[in-house]
Amino acid sequence: DGSDIEVLRKADVADARTVLALSDDDSYNAFVVLAAKEINPGVRTVLAVSNARNTNRVERVHPDVVLALPVIGSELLAMALSGEEIRADALINQLARLG
Repeated sequence: DGSDIEVLRKADVADARTVLALSDDDSYNAFVVLAAKEINPGVRTVLAVSNARNTNRVERVHPDVVLALPVIGSELLAMALSGEEIRADALINQLARLG
């Protein structure tokens, strides 16, 4: 349970540089970020949002990066349907700029 502080302590989150909260449950991801920051206030956090409507809510826990996966997927689909070239290096550069 990534939202359990004791589990995160055992996983050495106190010494982690980054914590990824990437489940398909937006509220669970928010609790993972809260617990991680309680243990290590300086840790960078990446939080995935499955429901784009929850983006504003999960931003209240102050993750460093929010990945709205439905939005990213929609943009990729639109690019593919329009014939626009989808390059992995360009996507990685865009994601790197999020934080």
